[in-house]
Amino acid sequence: MKIGGCEKKPMSQKGAKKKQERNEGFTLIEILLIVAIIGILASIIMSLMYGSAQRKAAINGYKTSIRSVQTAVELCTGANGTAQDGNPGDPVCDSPSIDATYPELPNKCGADTPNFTVFPKTGVNWVVETDGWDCRGCRMECTAEGCMAAAGFEDECE
Repeated sequence: MKIGGCEKKPMSQKGAKKKQERNEGFTLIEILLIVAIIGILASIIMSLMYGSAQRKAAINGYKTSIRSVQTAVELCTGANGTAQDGNPGDPVCDSPSIDATYPELPNKCGADTPNFTVFPKTGVNWVVETDGWDCRGCRMECTAEGCMAAAGFEDECE
């Protein structure tokens, strides 16, 4: 057989069989490349899952803290005390019999120090919230009945 001015001899059956045997399977380079690609994809997926878990942990810590504030305000108003606005560490109530302070919120929330606001300060129909502050998009409000996501924040607090 002549190709481009050169004569090419047909491959013997023995040579063709050897070449066919060598083409079966993957080379070490191909296997290493596949393992590297799988490793990269796994690390991307894990980092996305870790970020989501951190966000959920921060929001759950925030929910726990705001529920403790709800309990403290409920005790305060139930003891005929006056609830006070404040920052973390400040007293919740003016009554000396209620020794409760506003909690430190999780650092994972990634925001400045919140100001807790209670209105009205006495009675049973009060609301406590973190005034203008949210934890990774979640903002809660608490009443004597319980705590719930503030209006417009329902999806972020799940």
